Amino acid sequence: MGIYFKGAWYELRQVRWPDRKQTWGLTAAVMIFSAFFIVLIVLLDALFKYLFEIILR
Repeated sequence: MGIYFKGAWYELRQVRWPDRKQTWGLTAAVMIFSAFFIVLIVLLDALFKYLFEIILR
């Protein structure tokens, strides 16, 4: 078990962590893409609801 954690710690030290500017940029990109897909899903849901109501009349 100790060998596993020693290896994991070694790998974590080799990771190149993003700086603050990169972190905020990537966070903003994730938020924008998430908002886009939320809007897309809501619009598609409304469209399919409308189409099913027309079909079932």
